Amino acid sequence: MKKHLSSEATRFGRLGYDVRTAEQKAQEERQKEASRKWFLSDLMTKYNREKIYEEIWSEPIQHVAKRYGISDVGLAKVCKKLNIPRPGRGYWAIKAAGKSLPRRPPLSAI
Repeated sequence: MKKHLSSEATRFGRLGYDVRTAEQKAQEERQKEASRKWFLSDLMTKYNREKIYEEIWSEPIQHVAKRYGISDVGLAKVCKKLNIPRPGRGYWAIKAAGKSLPRRPPLSAI
């Protein structure tokens, strides 16, 4: 019976049915979490969260990204994955105009 259902599982999956058992779902969640932790630890070895946080709040992200040898979009993705808050749109224009700046959010834990 299991052989028959395993061959039909892909077909049911395409139709939108989830035919995995509770144990299979739990195992998949554990694998995803382990993969996420490994990925974050790998990023943490390459980038220092506190240093990047201070740098992107002291000058535009394009300038910081050049020092790291990646694009500004790439650095923004790193910031998102490491939970580093970034200045919003128009922050540097407001600062250049000499107006009061929005509050800088604290660097929270991952």
